Amino acid sequence: MLRKDGRVLFVEPWLTPFLRFVHAISGNPLARRLSNKMDALATMIQFERRTYEQWLTQPGLIPKIARAHFTPVHESFEWGKWNFVGQPR
Repeated sequence: MLRKDGRVLFVEPWLTPFLRFVHAISGNPLARRLSNKMDALATMIQFERRTYEQWLTQPGLIPKIARAHFTPVHESFEWGKWNFVGQPR
């Protein structure tokens, strides 16, 4: 349970132009060999594609659920990530 003065932090993937670019690069075998991070992303997508794509295709629902339970203190959508800091309602 979160204290009344506590904060919650979510950092989740978000389909920004940057993330679309990273997805395109991660499909390249050379990029995967040159970057452990690209290989890890491509591997994660390979094994979790259905769940990952469901998450990325519901951009309205995810923040709505967060805001239903937490008052936003900070929220940004940058570099392929959703950053949300909230306090309990």
